Amino acid sequence: YYYDTVQGGCTDGTYAYYVLNRRTVENCKIVKMRLSDNKIVMVSDVLAIDHGNGIAYNSDSNELVVNNCMVNPKRLTVINPDTLKIKKKVDVSIPKNMIGASNNEGTGITGFSSITYNRKRGVYVALTKGRTGFLVMDKNFNVIEYMPLDYKTSGKLWQCLDSTDEYLLIAHSPNGN
Repeated sequence: YYYDTVQGGCTDGTYAYYVLNRRTVENCKIVKMRLSDNKIVMVSDVLAIDHGNGIAYNSDSNELVVNNCMVNPKRLTVINPDTLKIKKKVDVSIPKNMIGASNNEGTGITGFSSITYNRKRGVYVALTKGRTGFLVMDKNFNVIEYMPLDYKTSGKLWQCLDSTDEYLLIAHSPNGN
C-alpha cells in the first residue's frame, strides 16, 4: 500500500486493526485483518491522523481511537471500525493542575504517544509526551487524573501502550532503536 511503517495495532477479538504510516507525509491508512485466517478484509482511504502512533479499541462504544502523536499531539481521532472512516476528532484539554500532578505539572505534557482503553474501568489511558506518565480520561476524553511513571526513560523510544484489567503494558525500543 506504499506505506513504510506499522505504527500501532489493536484487536476487537475478531479483527486486528493496524495503522500504516507513510512517514514522508505523516498520513496513514488503517488495515483491518481477520484474525482467524490473517486475511485483509478492508483498507481505509488516507486518513488525516498524522503519525497515528497508537490505536485502541473501545468495546463499549465499538470505536477505534487513534492518537495523532506528531502534528496534532493532543488530538485523538475516533474511527468507525466497520467503515474505517473518521467519526470525529477531539483535541484534549490538559489541565495545568489535576489529580496526581504536582503544581502546574500538566503544562509540561505536550501530547500523547499511545493510547489504550480499559473496559473494566471504562477509561482511556494515554502515555504522555513531555512528561513521563499516563493521563486517565473518561469516555468523553475528559482528563480524570495524571499518573507519573517513575521509570528511567533516557535513550528509550516509547512505542505503544496496552492494558489488561489490572496492568498497563508499555513497549519501547532501548536506545531509541
